[in-house]
Order: sequence, then C-alpha cells, then structure tokens
Amino acid sequence: MVGTIHIHDLAGEGTEDGDGWYATIEVRVRNDAGRNQRGVVVSGRFTGGVTQLVSGSTNPRGRVTFESGPVDGASVTFTIIDLVHPDYAYAPENNRQGPSVTVEFEID
Repeated sequence: MVGTIHIHDLAGEGTEDGDGWYATIEVRVRNDAGRNQRGVVVSGRFTGGVTQLVSGSTNPRGRVTFESGPVDGASVTFTIIDLVHPDYAYAPENNRQGPSVTVEFEID
C-alpha cells in the first residue's frame, strides 16, 4: 500500500421529475497527500425512503455520483460502506465528512 484514502466531501440533494423524488449523492475521495484520487471503488447504500446498494469508481477529479431509485417518503439516507483502491487503504478516521448524509424532500 502506498498510503491512505478518505472521504473529503459527501453531499446530497433531492430532485423531482415526473415520476417522483430521487436523491443524488456526490462523493469526493482524496489521498493522504491531499490529492483527489481517481479509480477508487466507492460502495454505499440508500436507506429510508428507498433501499438500494450502489457502487462506482471515482473519476480523475476524485468524484463519483450516485442516484437513488424513486423515493417513498420524506427523506433518504446514503451511507458509504467502503472505499477500495489497489494502492491505498481506506482510513475512515481521516474522513472530513460522512460516512452518511441524509436528503430531505419537500413533499406537498
């Protein structure tokens, strides 16, 4: 292992389309040198108004975005389960944010 990686930023927002509400989550991962880290497989889960497991790989800017399925309820929580990279170990104690974020919806 070369070093460690951590969650630098974790943000969520709710969007509505004709089919209902969805949560969009953006995760940014950095390494212990403070650089955005590409190629990190981020796995997480949505709970609350929807139950869904997701995973994706960070782009060259260290970011990956996830979208939930349609949400049934006033909120959904996204929790990061793990960060995996062949050269870095996940150090959750270094997270700047997370590992969870809750998105609330303004349902009429």
